Parts: sequence; C-alpha cells; structure tokens
Amino acid sequence: STNTVQAGMQSTKTPENVPQSDPNLDNMYMLLDPHLRPATPDLQDPYSKALFEEHKKLAQEYLKVSFFKC
Repeated sequence: STNTVQAGMQSTKTPENVPQSDPNLDNMYMLLDPHLRPATPDLQDPYSKALFEEHKKLAQEYLKVSFFKC
C-alpha cells in the first residue's frame, strides 16, 4: 500500500511542486473526524511529507466548502 502511494506521488508530485497549505489554517484538518484526518507523515521521506501537505490542503478546502454551504 505504501509503495502504491509512493509510486503515485513520484509520478505526479515532487516535494517542490506540491502546493503548501494555508499557514493560517494549518491545523484545520484536526477538526475532521479521526478517520478522515491525514496520516502522520514519515519525516524522513519527502514524498510522505508532500502527501501530508496535499492532504492538509484538501482538508482545508473540504472544511471551507462545508462551512460556507451552511
């Protein structure tokens, strides 16, 4: 499973081109239910960190849309 994720990341994203999450909303993902939160990254693996940043950004977008939908 990890190899699949890493293979997908290597073909589409590199740590340099992953958009960073909004620093003002950096911990917003913690508002999600635990099973929806991004997994803790392996800090020794740049692709794991990039995936975590991408997931945090997606969580921010999801929460913004959910908030403004109300």
